[in-house]
Amino acid sequence: MHPEWAELLNGRIGIAGLALATSIASWVNAGTLFILLRRRLGILGGRRILRTLLKSGFASVAMGLFCWAIMHLHIQSWGALAYHERLARGVELAIAIAGGTAIYLGLARLLRMEEWRPFWAMLSREHPVEEE
Repeated sequence: MHPEWAELLNGRIGIAGLALATSIASWVNAGTLFILLRRRLGILGGRRILRTLLKSGFASVAMGLFCWAIMHLHIQSWGALAYHERLARGVELAIAIAGGTAIYLGLARLLRMEEWRPFWAMLSREHPVEEE
């Protein structure tokens, strides 16, 4: 690893650097494996994958922005929660998780992600969705 990257990931951003490094390594690994698999098998439906990646990325950014905003509301200074910082942080976390999930799933349905129908069929105990 380049020394400046090591400095950035290790010192300046603290423990978040570990998560960032793991994420970068995972993306490089996925890209490499996709290229190798494509060489071996041929066309893999790259446009469908790209479309899904873009839709999922958009929904993920919306979810992330919502969760970030909720976690920075500082509700520990509101009313009765002002005396219970851990409880307030727990409430913020619960709202961020529930709201973020709702936003991502809502956008998945709104953007008509092809994974939505099989996912919803599993949750609602409907018969499995047949491939088109």
